[in-house]
Amino acid sequence: MVELLRRRKRYSADISFRFPIRMSSSLDEDKKRKVDCVFLSRRIVILVTLVASTLVFRRLFAIPDTILGNPVARLLAVTSSNNQSSTDSDSQFQQITPSSPQCHKQPLEVDNIDYTLCLQSSEDRLWMMKYHCERWHNFISLVVHTNRSSDDIHKELVEMGCIHHRMKVNTHPIEPNSEGDYPINHMRNIAIAAATTTHVFNLDMDFWTDINLYRTLQSSKVRKALVESNELAIVVPALSIYRDNQCRKSDSFICNDRHAKRMPTDRESIMQKVHNKEVTMFDVTNAEGHDSTGYRKWFKHNLKVATFDEYQYGALSLRPLDCLTSNRYEPYVVFRKCESTPPFQESFTGYGKNKLTWIMHLRHLGWTFSVLDDGFITHFPHRPSASRKEWNNTPEVLKKRRDGVRGKVKIRPSELQDSDREQLNWMDFKRGKIDKLFVVFKDWLEDSVEDNHKVPLCDGE
Repeated sequence: MVELLRRRKRYSADISFRFPIRMSSSLDEDKKRKVDCVFLSRRIVILVTLVASTLVFRRLFAIPDTILGNPVARLLAVTSSNNQSSTDSDSQFQQITPSSPQCHKQPLEVDNIDYTLCLQSSEDRLWMMKYHCERWHNFISLVVHTNRSSDDIHKELVEMGCIHHRMKVNTHPIEPNSEGDYPINHMRNIAIAAATTTHVFNLDMDFWTDINLYRTLQSSKVRKALVESNELAIVVPALSIYRDNQCRKSDSFICNDRHAKRMPTDRESIMQKVHNKEVTMFDVTNAEGHDSTGYRKWFKHNLKVATFDEYQYGALSLRPLDCLTSNRYEPYVVFRKCESTPPFQESFTGYGKNKLTWIMHLRHLGWTFSVLDDGFITHFPHRPSASRKEWNNTPEVLKKRRDGVRGKVKIRPSELQDSDREQLNWMDFKRGKIDKLFVVFKDWLEDSVEDNHKVPLCDGE
């Protein structure tokens, strides 16, 4: 009975501490202060316990800070810190990425190198994630241009077969009347900011990796090269399959499925398609964009490996590019995520020069490039996007044709007659706006960034 009374007394005391408002109003001020102090002390103890538990959980399960912290704030750091990331606070271009690690203070070890595939996409191409998850066997950071929630997108990806803990999904809202003005570089920066690995592979949704690419990047030769330089970009050769004859004007489910089955998966399948003339380098209409990769050398290397036993042939090929055939080179590359690595310039939206300007910036800073001959990506054939249609929209006077060496060709702006030139307002069109912005960017690059080029143009180019 005595013990029961003691328990009831303690219980009443606990209730009074939890709900101080019920206490008698006759308590003096000192007693109230003591109650408040005890109540506050308990909260502090609970808070300290939670923080300690979080630290232990992170250490046990190796959870990155970006997941446990505020991911939205970190993802948007690139945009919110524009004034801090350029030597000119009024500039619309940025030199560095303050939200990324300071790599010069964090020496790399070979065993610490890992990769995240960074993708951005419109919602109509989200179905391709099924194939990305099947081919890329590691982390994926995805940004989707949609008004749906990231949780909703994530759930859909898991239903496709994507592994839950490998996916990092963010969304970018669709602004009213923004068709054709796809914020591609802003979304690229968000995807990269969300990555928690040392290196990232920036890729567009309509390019699919071969199934062995991640394993190839994990080879000792590639990782040793990346340890030696934070300013090395690994070029993954880009190829393209031809559209099915029955699907030249359609992106229907049947056509997408037919093309997906034709997409090469490994060295054997890509070499078979090269032999059957079903594949070519990406975008032969813009050969300057990828020709510097050296596809003849890529083909010869893979032909030897396919002809002989892969293990007898020799080590993996990582081929340095000593020179470029064009200043318009814009490959897809694997690179280290660093503060000193410039972000994609977000002033470039929609189609046109959004990746070219980034590669130009890297070259200006003194980056070098090496081609991974034992890997490849393949472009999925599809109809022009809204951004591409906006880019292709040109003034009527430029749709006129003249006689050329190979037949009728489009008239260039410089070839217009004076009467036609007076009618032309190039800035009313997306291509004209981007071209003007491109000139502004080149001037900024020359004036604001020290020229440390290490990869010149090839002789005769």
